Amino acid sequence: MRVQAVRTDFFLTHLFLYPGVNTCIVEVRLTKEDVDQLRKVFREEVEAEAKLTREELQSDILHTKLRIEEGLHTIENRLKNVEIKVNKIDKTVDVMRRLLDQEQMNQRERSDQVEEHLTLDTFLKYHH
Repeated sequence: MRVQAVRTDFFLTHLFLYPGVNTCIVEVRLTKEDVDQLRKVFREEVEAEAKLTREELQSDILHTKLRIEEGLHTIENRLKNVEIKVNKIDKTVDVMRRLLDQEQMNQRERSDQVEEHLTLDTFLKYHH
């Protein structure tokens, strides 16, 4: 087990340097209460800065979220337009396929008629 000693008093040394003035060193003896008060002030300052930073980050996050949502909305609209165009193309392809199928059927009918006609003529020539 490790034991750490805690000091109840501290010394704070300031070195003041002013141009044209002699150097002055001031030592201040701090009590535990002084240190506790300093810790409290530091903690309050850190918490205040952390709160400001958190608020700024939340604001940045909100703005970023709104920009992303706006971008997604734009993409969704473009995707809907693409889907509409694809549906129109599908309908056109279906119509063209039906027309080509009908045309092929008509051609087959005509071909059958021509074959039938040619066969009859040939048959009549040989059996007459």
